[in-house]
Amino acid sequence: MHLIRTANTYIDDYFVQLKKHSSTEVLGWIKLNGSTTNQDIRIQIPELKLEYKTKSNKGGLAEVRFPLKAQLGSPENPKLYKVIIQAHTDTVADEIGFRNIEVKGTSVSLNGRPVFFRGVNIHEERPIKGGKANSEADALCSGCLGTLLSDTKSSQD
Repeated sequence: MHLIRTANTYIDDYFVQLKKHSSTEVLGWIKLNGSTTNQDIRIQIPELKLEYKTKSNKGGLAEVRFPLKAQLGSPENPKLYKVIIQAHTDTVADEIGFRNIEVKGTSVSLNGRPVFFRGVNIHEERPIKGGKANSEADALCSGCLGTLLSDTKSSQD
């Protein structure tokens, strides 16, 4: 367990990503929580020499919208940028990758290029009990469904 001491007002959550259908505009929000939620906020991406300023409202919410000229990340060329979010009473640093994913019909594109997915997705990893796998044993059990069904059929014969 880790205990973290925060200021009376702190950055509670944030959402900083490319605007839908855009590779050059960031859209998001920052949420402050605490006693002094109306503050000036600054976002920096040092590698891009970018600085954006906004202000949170009485509820602690600040809109984020700014132009961005960044290298878009992909599996072949992953790219993360250090993003610093700073309010008067708190600072958060994170590494964020920017990319654009779009779905049109059955086609998926990443940064404007078609993507082909290989593999299988089992939405309900625990086919007998349903829901997500809570342990390695639950996850491994997904492969035993056929065995369980054939064992059940054999015992009924």
